Amino acid sequence: MRHVSYFISLMLCVSPAAYAQEKIPFWASSGNPSNDKLLGMPENGQAAMLSKATRYGCLGTNPFYMGTEIRGANKGVSFWSITCSNGGEKFMIAIAPDDTGSTKVISCSLLHGHPWECYKKLRDLPK
Repeated sequence: MRHVSYFISLMLCVSPAAYAQEKIPFWASSGNPSNDKLLGMPENGQAAMLSKATRYGCLGTNPFYMGTEIRGANKGVSFWSITCSNGGEKFMIAIAPDDTGSTKVISCSLLHGHPWECYKKLRDLPK
């Protein structure tokens, strides 16, 4: 499987003026600071940040928050799906609950036959 590790710390420093006035909703407390920042952004901001995480020149659309794992080895890791409007490639992005919001990105096409699927809530996936 092709994994790409990359830091999404950009989310904390790109366009600070654009998001300075954005307030994170009271419900956005996943225990993952980078994810909480994403949840507080408008959809176009989420798409822009997730697109950068793919590092494939993706023009992201339809960001989808799959959820944050609450137990096991992935505890605190938040999962998102994004579709690239330029080519239609779909990606799943895992955001770690560390200080930099490090990410792992995998093409949804590589998950064929795997119990995990893009654009599904974690609670709806097999355990």
